[in-house]
Amino acid sequence: MSKEAILSEIDHSASDDMNDYFKLAISKGTTDKLKMAKSMEDKADSEVKKLCIAQFYESLGMAMDTLRILHGLTSLEARIRRVRCYLRIFRRDLAEKEVKVMSDMNEEDVTTLQAAIYLHSCKNEYSAAIAILSQLRDNYGDSPHILSSIAALKISKAKSGGDLALLDEARKILERAELSGGATHAGVLANLCVCARLEGAIDTADSYQSRLTSFQTPGDLGQTTCPTDQRSSLGLE
Repeated sequence: MSKEAILSEIDHSASDDMNDYFKLAISKGTTDKLKMAKSMEDKADSEVKKLCIAQFYESLGMAMDTLRILHGLTSLEARIRRVRCYLRIFRRDLAEKEVKVMSDMNEEDVTTLQAAIYLHSCKNEYSAAIAILSQLRDNYGDSPHILSSIAALKISKAKSGGDLALLDEARKILERAELSGGATHAGVLANLCVCARLEGAIDTADSYQSRLTSFQTPGDLGQTTCPTDQRSSLGLE
């Protein structure tokens, strides 16, 4: 459930009660909002409402509370959130079981493929993750989300193996994403910043960081390629 999808649901046709849950899902994690989320749990009488609360908790890094809210939910959307939480608390075994269930449900669904990308990334299986993203790229084109995600994986692979050529590839992909509508995409800017710092271009990195913080709000970076690594973004939801 992306921020854009939630915003599209907030209109006069939805009940005030439902809109409260949609708004919570994309709100900043203040103390008052956290108290509000806790009070809304008992009234969450549908999966959508529970997913909204789960999204809010997950944005704050509250993996155990997110898992508690998701308990018993069986949709792909709920399962991918569990995958991210399991990886965040280093329970890869549980994440693998969840991805297997998702594959059995619908192995070609974008949500299932995204979960597989998270898992491959956390296992340092970057080539496998990039292969899935390349498949999505063939299907959906050069969106900033997909290009940024491919670049993020190349950055991670470069850091793990010391292959500086991969950084150059990642930067070129991100520059292409920037020109094709990603100039204000938080994931693109964040990864350009990381790439520039790794290449020693500190002034360039600071420029990207300034652009990023000028509009960034909590949750704008989306989800990372691996939920235990907060340096790069993956926003296919």
